[in-house]
Amino acid sequence: MADGTTGGSSRALAWVVAASLAVNAGVVVVATAAGLGAESHDYVHHYFPVAESLADGRGLVAPDGEPATRTPPGYPAVLAALLATSRATGAGMPELVFAFNAFCAVLSSVLVHRLGLLFAGPRAALLAALLWTTYPLGLYADVLASTEQPFVPVFLAAVLALAAGLRHGRHATFAAAGAAFGAAALVRPFVAFLPPLLAVGIAASGSGSRRVRATRAVLFLACWLAFVAPWSVHASAALLRFVPVSPLGPAALADGLTFALGPSREPGRAPSPEVVEVQTRIRARIDGAATGGVAGALIDELAADPLPVLRLVAIKACRAWYGTDSLRWDDVVLAIQVPYLILGLFGLVALSRAPPAADRRLALTLLGVIAYFWIVTTAALSIARYTYPVMPIVILFGAIGIDRAWRGAMLRGRGGPSQCDSCRS
Repeated sequence: MADGTTGGSSRALAWVVAASLAVNAGVVVVATAAGLGAESHDYVHHYFPVAESLADGRGLVAPDGEPATRTPPGYPAVLAALLATSRATGAGMPELVFAFNAFCAVLSSVLVHRLGLLFAGPRAALLAALLWTTYPLGLYADVLASTEQPFVPVFLAAVLALAAGLRHGRHATFAAAGAAFGAAALVRPFVAFLPPLLAVGIAASGSGSRRVRATRAVLFLACWLAFVAPWSVHASAALLRFVPVSPLGPAALADGLTFALGPSREPGRAPSPEVVEVQTRIRARIDGAATGGVAGALIDELAADPLPVLRLVAIKACRAWYGTDSLRWDDVVLAIQVPYLILGLFGLVALSRAPPAADRRLALTLLGVIAYFWIVTTAALSIARYTYPVMPIVILFGAIGIDRAWRGAMLRGRGGPSQCDSCRS
């Protein structure tokens, strides 16, 4: 196993940092000079006003004067620090946000490289980091004032710590993974329910006795709760009902089930009339409903006429990888995503060919993380922004596939076996 401590790995890491810094800083500089860049709806109407409240010393207060419990405090806290810097230095807030995004992108590339070293060896790690550095949607996220870029390095740090724990079995790495997943949930609540599922896997499989594995799972969950529980208690007290991380679950499900009906959707881009009719009936039933009411409406529609509902679910599952909120850029994003998704599937096929047990366990864990994001995005608003954080893992799988195919071709060219035993170097 490569541990990343050799001079070659250090040089590769330096190349990753230099390439990522040049690419992402270049994108930010050019976009800023050209007056490009965008601010998400949530940034304008929620995150930035809450950040102003924090920077002014008024605490977590929403624009309407109520406690800001709509989302967790991680991203507003980041923006508050950037706003304080802007006020102290005179730098423009958009420029600072985009520069911070670029810093997060560089950090993400480093973490992809480290994850690749842990899982696949230096060549695949370097390829994965460079592919991620030049990923078009990632470069677009550099100049988007939203949670994407700040969330990804925290999430990848959690995945890396978990992978290291699975690989080496050290209790401290599981604790670090739990804490990192907790921090990630405070930036973007999407990941909130992943740690309990991962804890089941930690306790059920891996090295060590059943008691040792249970201890690791408890440590993992305890450190996760240490981050999310205080916020959950605060938000629950403010809203007088239990809030796990964010109260937006029912609204997200409702918006996802009626994605073609929103006022921001571009006309003429809706799916088939049968699917739109199902969405219209669902919307009529679920306005203001809790999660159970949303699910009940979907089940009733499924029982009454299953084919349009199944078509709706299939469309949402596909749109999870390329959809946009307005439907306007779906074709462009689809064209970008297809090569990367095919590459990731190619890598999964390569990984499935007689991997060592440790690699199999780690690959299944990473695949489970991808599946979680895919399922939750399918259930909620099915847009590529929500599966974006797992694209580094998809790209890593693809890089492993390319590396193994190249090694196999080289071995065949020398008259050796077509498949190596470990495929690490």
